[in-house]
Amino acid sequence: MIDQLIARGRPQPFQLEETIIHGERELRVIGELDLATSGQLREAIDDRTGDADDVLIDLADCEFMDASGLGVMAHARLRLAGSDRSLSTRSATGQPMRLLALTGQ
Repeated sequence: MIDQLIARGRPQPFQLEETIIHGERELRVIGELDLATSGQLREAIDDRTGDADDVLIDLADCEFMDASGLGVMAHARLRLAGSDRSLSTRSATGQPMRLLALTGQ
């Protein structure tokens, strides 16, 4: 029980879960999206996005996001828009939601 109480104060380990539904690639971000982990999101978007795929980033389980994570998404949004594709986000809460709102994302 004490281990469970201690674990509640720790961030979840970073993970990306990927799903493809009707030509849309969904990337679920779990844990903290920051300088140490944003490269993994960039690679997931760059390496796995086909010519016809839109990208949806699910932030429901993202506990924290800094400017590097925001930058990855902004860059990917511009790049995808250049080939008639889109990047969107959903389910952000807490600090990630406030960061997206402040930057108009």
